[in-house]
Amino acid sequence: MPRKKDVTTHTAPTPEADRPTHVPGAAVPVPAAPDGLALVQRAAEYLMAVAKPAALRELAPIVRGHFSSHLALAERAAEITVTDERSHAEAVPVLAELKRAQKEVDEARVNLKGPFGLVATAVDASFRPVADAIKKATDTLNRRWSDYTVEENRRREAALERQRQNEQAVAAANPTITVVPKQAPPEVARSITTETGGGASLRRTPEWSIVDVGLVPRDYLVIDPHRVIAAMRAGVKEIPGLRLDWTMKAAIRSGI
Repeated sequence: MPRKKDVTTHTAPTPEADRPTHVPGAAVPVPAAPDGLALVQRAAEYLMAVAKPAALRELAPIVRGHFSSHLALAERAAEITVTDERSHAEAVPVLAELKRAQKEVDEARVNLKGPFGLVATAVDASFRPVADAIKKATDTLNRRWSDYTVEENRRREAALERQRQNEQAVAAANPTITVVPKQAPPEVARSITTETGGGASLRRTPEWSIVDVGLVPRDYLVIDPHRVIAAMRAGVKEIPGLRLDWTMKAAIRSGI
């Protein structure tokens, strides 16, 4: 019998008037993941089945066995010393072999992890818009909540200070009158916990910005080696505080 085609049903959207509104203080429901992610989940489960931790632990000895000749070459090369014209010349083909061996190992590594890298990149790219939107909304609402809390409590403290000064002035002008302090306005909550255990609270967070880079102590400055090398290749001869040297180093070609 022919297989029946899968039929996907779609639920009509709820009219705006019938949609439930969020009640302040209540937990905001998080929508369930769409069915379309089931395929991605199955793909992830397949990759995890292929790349089981036990199998991954076996990968290193497999690689060492496959490239045993490359390891032997590296061991032989490590024992070579260059002390005369003959050894100087004989070292070059070994260097070329090492260059070719390194290329083969790098290509094999890239090819082996390529599919997993593509999947990881695709997953990250697919989730990034959603994650970025959530982060942006979190940062925005966090800033608004924090700013309101700080500003309202600042106003409260300022009002309390004015009230204390007025009461002191009245008491000084009328020593026989007992001034009854007014009840202080309630403080805006600096920490709130929801029924589900979530919450928000103010905490001191370090932030910094550059005012005058010339005054920054050297312990907090980091030299960019890429910029230094680029400047040297562009012809820069001197950089204050740095010693610029050109050293000779062999450039190896693997050959055919």
